Amino acid sequence: MVTERKPGLASMQTRLALVCAGLGVVACGVLTAALSLVARNQQQRDLERSLTRLVGVAAGTIDGDLHSTLRISRDDGTPAYAALKRRLQQVRNACGGEAAFVYTMRGTTDGGLMFVVDAETDPSLVSHLGDRYDDASEWLLEHGPSLTEASVEPGLNTDAWGTWMTGVAPIRTSEGVLDGFMGIDVPAASIVQAQRRLWRTAFLVFLATLPVAGGLGWWLGGRLAQPVLSLRQAAAGLGQGDFARRTQINRPDEIGDLARAFDAMADRLQESHDDLESRVAARTAELSTANEQLRAEVEERQRLEYVLRAMSERDGLTGLANRLLFDQRLYEEWRRAARGGEPLSLLMCDVDRFKAYNDQHGHLAGDECLRSVADVIRRTLCRASNLPARWGGEEFAVILAGTPEGGALIAAERVRQAVEEQALPRSDGNGGVVTISVGATTAYPAWNSAPEGFLEAADAALYAAKAAGRNCARVAPTPRLAPREGDAPQSDSVSA
Repeated sequence: MVTERKPGLASMQTRLALVCAGLGVVACGVLTAALSLVARNQQQRDLERSLTRLVGVAAGTIDGDLHSTLRISRDDGTPAYAALKRRLQQVRNACGGEAAFVYTMRGTTDGGLMFVVDAETDPSLVSHLGDRYDDASEWLLEHGPSLTEASVEPGLNTDAWGTWMTGVAPIRTSEGVLDGFMGIDVPAASIVQAQRRLWRTAFLVFLATLPVAGGLGWWLGGRLAQPVLSLRQAAAGLGQGDFARRTQINRPDEIGDLARAFDAMADRLQESHDDLESRVAARTAELSTANEQLRAEVEERQRLEYVLRAMSERDGLTGLANRLLFDQRLYEEWRRAARGGEPLSLLMCDVDRFKAYNDQHGHLAGDECLRSVADVIRRTLCRASNLPARWGGEEFAVILAGTPEGGALIAAERVRQAVEEQALPRSDGNGGVVTISVGATTAYPAWNSAPEGFLEAADAALYAAKAAGRNCARVAPTPRLAPREGDAPQSDSVSA
């Protein structure tokens, strides 16, 4: 059935033309405003770059060592203060009319800022040494005391003296120590005037282009008709995933043919979309199941790896660290002590006459004796940085990180006494209870050294304790190891 064109179509075109004209005016205004903002920002950035270079060069002419001598208010009468004031005045004169104020500041202990030297000579404007700058912005309070390079405070800063663009640069001593910063204030009046002229020009351009934008919008709206608008809305809905959207156009002309073709395409897309959603849902369920299984397998593997790693680092009899973990930890602590210049101590412990105890009481009792001694060592030297380990047989070793020689000897005596006080009986004629002998040593590792001599010194101290009658502690200090000349600390891939 052929439908006639409905009356009133021109009225819709008129409304659409008005809309297009309005959009053209808005677009013109937005474009003009955007171009004006870009021009204004470029103008301000140019001034900021110029001020950054200026204050950076000026700060480099300040004697940081002389500046660091000015600390209290009475220092403003010293020759150093006078010399720095003259230097700041020379900087201001060199800037011509661009700089209004030139000064130096440093941070106070309470987080504020105070003046050090001011180039100003007017008694009503000059700031003296020690005067606090109470109008400082949050940016200046945060960045001023810790500047690393010349910078310009963002935007314009307004205080009791007016509105300024402020540039700051660090002042350093000859040793590179940051002692404050230099500031140069540029009046903002010229910047504000230039910005106003820019806005006036932009507004005039907008007024000039307004008729053109409105006329083009009206012309464009007149070219469009309601069927085109309906097609656009239907296409937009389809693009957003609304596959139920149809054009609702039934015309006998080419526009109607286009609308019917569009609706047929939408029907096919709807069918394809429904089929795709069902497939995606099924595949998502499969992937979810597979992911759950994979996650469970990964967690189980991680748990087994953790258990295996723990088993590989522990002695099966005593539960202490085994020799492998001890060697790795000793290397790590040796490197850490070398980096920090800290002491590292080592205890070597041996159960006195353990073979006789084993022969008298049996191997099972011997194993229980070793477990008891290991438990005493673990409980007595329980600091987190200590590492007790089974060295081999009836021997134990304890790494004492950050412990000097005196502390190592105290720890050795404590663990010896704790084993003796445990009163583990023995009936082999070698005393009434199980005892241990302890050897201790301390070193200050150097970057070019290795811990082999450290181990030998601890072993020698242990043999000295045995030679002294057993059930005692002896210390064998090693000299502090210094790196060879020309050696430098190297990066260590072992985590501290």
